[in-house]
Amino acid sequence: MIEREKLPDHWEVVPLRRILRKLARPLCSHFGVVTAYRDGVVTLRSSRRAEGYTVSDTESGYQGVEHGDLVFHALDGFAGAVGVSDASGKCTPVYHVCEAPHGDDLRFVAQVLRAMGSSGFLALQSGTVRQRSVDFRTWDALGRIAFPRPPREEQRALVEFLDRETNRIDAVVKRKRTLVSLLDERRIAATDALILGEKASTRPVAALANYVNGWAFKPDDFTPSGLPVVRISQLTDDQAAVDLYDGDLPDSVRLRDGDLVFSWSASLEVRVWNRGPAFLNQHLFRVVPANGIDNAWLRFALDAATRQFVGLMQGSAMTHITQPMMKLVRLPVPSPRRQRYVAEKLRSESDRVEQTVERLKRQISLLDEHRQAFVMFAVTGQLDLTKSVA
Repeated sequence: MIEREKLPDHWEVVPLRRILRKLARPLCSHFGVVTAYRDGVVTLRSSRRAEGYTVSDTESGYQGVEHGDLVFHALDGFAGAVGVSDASGKCTPVYHVCEAPHGDDLRFVAQVLRAMGSSGFLALQSGTVRQRSVDFRTWDALGRIAFPRPPREEQRALVEFLDRETNRIDAVVKRKRTLVSLLDERRIAATDALILGEKASTRPVAALANYVNGWAFKPDDFTPSGLPVVRISQLTDDQAAVDLYDGDLPDSVRLRDGDLVFSWSASLEVRVWNRGPAFLNQHLFRVVPANGIDNAWLRFALDAATRQFVGLMQGSAMTHITQPMMKLVRLPVPSPRRQRYVAEKLRSESDRVEQTVERLKRQISLLDEHRQAFVMFAVTGQLDLTKSVA
């Protein structure tokens, strides 16, 4: 990322330690915990969410953070966990809390560090040999990084310009994400209306099919070649990395195109598999419809059932579906002819929604790439901001 010949002549390239000074602020135990998130926001945990964190009982090594400090996560900073804190509080020793003793704009410094992370530059500079591990817990490792340094007035102008432009991009992305959510709500409403609104006798979910659990693979089972092993991540994301297995397993855990798969643990998902032969991992059911149950209808019926299961799990520590739940949740089951009609209607609606959602997701991805490239050009001096600086 740092190519001196491509930077403006009046910019310096200096070690980061000449711009930042690491602090050791005293700890105020009554303050809330500050976290640097991968989207560049540094704030109190209570401002984001209350659960899902690792909590220390002793707070050993915790340090103080003041509003306006630059906070860099030594292990996740390469992935964007760096920014200027918008609150005072305390943080763990895995963070570097810094000030700019010579008046450099910390917002600019944070933008450059985030750009270095997204470009892979920080990973290269860390010297860590472990794959997918970037460690800057020693201050010297971070402080020696070569850093582009425009004059302070230009730093401020660059940050203000970037704030304006990236806010515009972020607003467009937010609108598109909102539209994705609304389309998903529309799909859910259509499914629930047709499946749950049927005037037919009900049957328990357990009676609608034979639910065959996948194979309990161990980490050392996987082989260099063979069929892919499908977990929840591969079920929901066709780009997710896969493990392979080249061996003999029961035919019941083999997936073929057209098979219905139901994730019953952690994340409740229903999918029709269409990516060729594969093996099914545990915590996923291969669903074999019972007599008189249409496979296409069952896909949408189980999707509607997932929302009934979630209701049963509220207030419970359970993160998976149990056999009693599958007997307790009942769905209206119309005639096979009506099942086929409902399935075709929902398939048509679902296809339209999915195509629109995929188009929106591609647009969001392109906007994210444009944002990253735009920031990169700005913080490396490749945008002419003479008028902005003036």
